[in-house]
Amino acid sequence: MEVNYKNPVFYCDEVRRQFTIINKIKVNELPTLEEVREIYEVHSFSDGYIAVFNTKSNQYIKPRIGNKNSPYFRYGLVTNDNITLTVYMHRLVGLWMLDGWM
Repeated sequence: MEVNYKNPVFYCDEVRRQFTIINKIKVNELPTLEEVREIYEVHSFSDGYIAVFNTKSNQYIKPRIGNKNSPYFRYGLVTNDNITLTVYMHRLVGLWMLDGWM
């Protein structure tokens, strides 16, 4: 199987650690995601892609792909109340990179 941006493995440790981290931010510092635990970071890489890093396990989280009605990458992030919050990858990018869009 080819590993490209459409494959969830592309966003995991084996591939992501080959590239330089350009920038990173804690997920709970993003607007509307303040309740997410501090262990998650969004990293942007020299190849132009992003991934979510778990600082507790020291690994990149593998995203899930939705069904044909919602074919987007999503992450299950745990909140401070131990509730799993589903966050789409494109929403993370928007909250991080598009300042003041809300």
